[in-house]
Amino acid sequence: VVRKIEGILGKNFKFNRYTSENYNYLLKENGHLVYSENFLKDLPDLMCKAGEKHIPNRYLFGSVKQRRDLLTGLLATDGSVGAKGRLSYSTTSDRLSDEIIQLCNSLGLIATKSSYNRRESGKKSVEYTVRIQGDPSVKLECVSHPKKRARLEVWSNGDGRRMARRETVSSKL
Repeated sequence: VVRKIEGILGKNFKFNRYTSENYNYLLKENGHLVYSENFLKDLPDLMCKAGEKHIPNRYLFGSVKQRRDLLTGLLATDGSVGAKGRLSYSTTSDRLSDEIIQLCNSLGLIATKSSYNRRESGKKSVEYTVRIQGDPSVKLECVSHPKKRARLEVWSNGDGRRMARRETVSSKL
């Protein structure tokens, strides 16, 4: 993704890893640091706080492939594959959680939302969790992260129940 963006921006722009411990990058133009506020000022959809995130309509109503790719990207970052291959996505944006439900429904998946008031544990916001169900093959198409995909494949192939039992029996020995 980083190299694709560099190709779009042109040869004067280069991303450098900030640290090898994570996936933070610095963007430089002709060797000088580019601050995101300046670079993205013409893209207001991208300049918002976590609780204000949303999906612009041009992506929410794109082609099936574009919508599937969008869901894949969202799940790669803030998505998870839980017990029994259950997909979920967490956000502090109520609007984004509603739009993810709409996105999932448009792809033939079933999505529901729950909320957790994080203020009770000292945080400043509410966390919304979207749980995604549906055809295992469709769910697999929307998960690209290797570890998440491997976990989902176990359940999608029908092996999950057998594996879960095996783990439960062996943990009691």
